[in-house]
Amino acid sequence: MITNKERIENLETALGTVQDQLSKLETIISAKLQQMETSLSKTTDALLSKQELISSHTNSSNGRSQHAKEESRGSGRSLLLRYMF
Repeated sequence: MITNKERIENLETALGTVQDQLSKLETIISAKLQQMETSLSKTTDALLSKQELISSHTNSSNGRSQHAKEESRGSGRSLLLRYMF
């Protein structure tokens, strides 16, 4: 028959294993999150660049200033980041 002391030791051992696995999982999730953030940032930059090119082409016909184009790009990024966090 197993004693309470042995049960506690077994539980402590199992808890240590769970904590180790949780730590590994946290590291993996953190790395995946970083990869996703990097990918999203690159995608956002590419989309905003494309939008800027389209706007530049459209706005050059309309005579819009460079300052207004830069403001438009900044507000697009802010809007996207606001929805991310």
